[in-house]
Amino acid sequence: RGGAEVILPELSGKARWNYNMRSDGSQMSFSNSGQPRITYRFVRQLITAEAGKLEIPPIKVRTGNGELVSAPSVLEILPPGSRKPEKTTEIKPFGRLTTMPDRPLRSGETLQLKLELFIPENRQLLEISNFNIANDGNAVKVNDPRSGNPVRQLNRYSAEVDGKEYMVYPFVIALRPVISGEFFPEAAVTLTMRELRQSSRDGFNDDIFDSFFGMGSRYGRPENVTITVKDSAGFKVVPLPPLPDGVIDLGLSGKWKLSARLNTSTCRSGEVAEVEITAAAPEGSAMDDSMLKKPALEFSGFRVYPPELLRKDDRITLRYAIIPLAPGEKKISFKLGCFDPVSDRWQISDFALAMAVTPGKANQAQTPAVPAAPATVETESKTPAAVPFSGLHYLKGGSTAVKLPLIKNNSGMIIMWIAGGLLVLVIDWLWRRYRKNFSPQRLAHRRELRNRISEICRELKSERDPAAVFAEYGFSEIAELYGLPSGATAQDIADRIDDPELKRFFTGIASSGFAPGGGNQETVSPELRSKLLKFLKKVAVVCCVLGISLSAVAGISAYNSGNYRSAAEAFHRELRHDQLSPELLYNLGCTEFQLGNFPEARVWFTRALLLAPGDAETAANLRLTEEKLQLSSSENDMGFTRQLAALRDSVARPDQYLAAAAFGFFLLCLLFAMRGGSGNFWRWGVAATVLFMTVIALLAALGQGESAYSPDALILTGKSVEIRTLPTESSGSVLKKVNPGGDALLIEKSGSWLRVSVENTEGWIHESQATQVFPYGIL
Repeated sequence: RGGAEVILPELSGKARWNYNMRSDGSQMSFSNSGQPRITYRFVRQLITAEAGKLEIPPIKVRTGNGELVSAPSVLEILPPGSRKPEKTTEIKPFGRLTTMPDRPLRSGETLQLKLELFIPENRQLLEISNFNIANDGNAVKVNDPRSGNPVRQLNRYSAEVDGKEYMVYPFVIALRPVISGEFFPEAAVTLTMRELRQSSRDGFNDDIFDSFFGMGSRYGRPENVTITVKDSAGFKVVPLPPLPDGVIDLGLSGKWKLSARLNTSTCRSGEVAEVEITAAAPEGSAMDDSMLKKPALEFSGFRVYPPELLRKDDRITLRYAIIPLAPGEKKISFKLGCFDPVSDRWQISDFALAMAVTPGKANQAQTPAVPAAPATVETESKTPAAVPFSGLHYLKGGSTAVKLPLIKNNSGMIIMWIAGGLLVLVIDWLWRRYRKNFSPQRLAHRRELRNRISEICRELKSERDPAAVFAEYGFSEIAELYGLPSGATAQDIADRIDDPELKRFFTGIASSGFAPGGGNQETVSPELRSKLLKFLKKVAVVCCVLGISLSAVAGISAYNSGNYRSAAEAFHRELRHDQLSPELLYNLGCTEFQLGNFPEARVWFTRALLLAPGDAETAANLRLTEEKLQLSSSENDMGFTRQLAALRDSVARPDQYLAAAAFGFFLLCLLFAMRGGSGNFWRWGVAATVLFMTVIALLAALGQGESAYSPDALILTGKSVEIRTLPTESSGSVLKKVNPGGDALLIEKSGSWLRVSVENTEGWIHESQATQVFPYGIL
């Protein structure tokens, strides 16, 4: 857990380490017993000087437990402009299936199958389908708690097998066998791939027309390949040991923490009390209660009803309604058991609950009905700010602003359809610009350069010798931002500088070569230090010209380090109300979610989804937030009209529907101009279809303005929302109390009070207890 440090060896004169380029990463996973394990990956860059064989000595990795040493390796360096000859033998994809853990399992215990697909470097993987697991021993697939799917994909990586390069796609499938015996699982996976030919692997053509019309010369035809992978080692499942007498099995596996309590210590006979049994998930593992049983309890002197199941964070609760039948001192005793596969034994918890029962009223001789379960359960919880929720998607980079009112976003598109072929030229220009400056790799590299420039500025401000600072960091960042080739020297940078004092400084560094007692040992004046700082900041402005938002980058950096409060402040500084970025709204939703402000997170995710309908990550995070708030969002609970409205809102915004209607009108005019006699009946059929779709688009745009995008739509964000009869807290009464995060409809506003409709109840709430979902105007 303390991390690891790489110690690089000294190299011969054929190569040197580039200390300015490095990449460290780690990935945490959990074993079947819940024990954490971390995989570290280190990437270091070599700069080669001449062709030939390069011997790389062993590399040391210092960890908290000692040192690890790699084996020596040999690298073949080819001359410039040459490459290894193409392999003539066909390289086929293959797979590897392993079972975790490698010990005998108990019935009902969860195991993991790790499936690794090895795809040759000359193949592009397009799709993976038909994940079929055979010979699994009547096992049940278990959904991953993070993704909700039975199959979880890990980070892909490259590997060399028998001297051939592969891209490896690892997957984890969780199974729970329910019968005993020996099993040898096998997986059948269908892959859709296409061949990457020589031109596509060497580089892309910069011209969009050549790239589009020349695809046949760069890619092969897609083909389907089915791979069958078998686990030769297999696994063995043994039955559970017998349960001790008098112990109730909850069906849970692992070290669950069990507790039980009565909701009251005194009760009258004939009245309803409750027994709550709570199970907390094992530390460091996600909650998996798919095998949970709801046992029927029997207590002497009580009538016990079937339990109600409640879930909250990493806990599950079974709530039993009980009715004492006679007065007296009552004692409820029972034992609960959970099987722990690590210790291979039952964990028994013994409970004894006492209750004083007083005589009930005469008219309560008959047993009253059990009250209905509460409609909602409090969901507010204090989430630690530094531990991210495992099911949440990552933050988004970049920024695509959406103009308001929304009609501004597609007015250009409407004119574009009328103008004609200008669209092709614009796309070609955007493609060239993107390939040059806006690829994800280029943007990430620019951010790294900016961070390195910031480090140099901090060192200069610390009163260190500037020559020593540049000796430590080198000139690669400054040279690249200036457009100089790799390996540029201080003299090359000096040739690009106009200021005489700065030019003299870099020329002195170049002449001294950083040697002790060199020619640049004079004292640096504060004016020169100030000029150096301004010069570095001016060079770093290149990153900003490419559209990288410094505030957004700072927010993402703070988020990744667990400082969610600072991340929220950085994202709010970037927020503009005349041009909204769906990615920025999405990031604000993620920060509020991590801070435990689920109602506010639902507001930001809803706004982001309204501006970018169909975004899968935003929709998934919104569903996760609604689950935390215990809001029903299942389409099975919707009527047919609401399902149509949800489908309409998930396809496009109102302005996008209007753009589609404008395009339909253009086609309609075109077809009308091509009208002819009775032989042109097909044109009239197409025209009728276009007219119908245009009317549908117009109705969708108008309907959205009255529903999803209506400024009257609210989300309750107060901590304790009370629906009152009057717009004041000093008089009137409370009609209803509702949990935060739900929907409301604004009817009218009076001062700081809002008259709303919530769950078929009309009343007044303070304006601080609700937030408008879309207050920015529609068209």
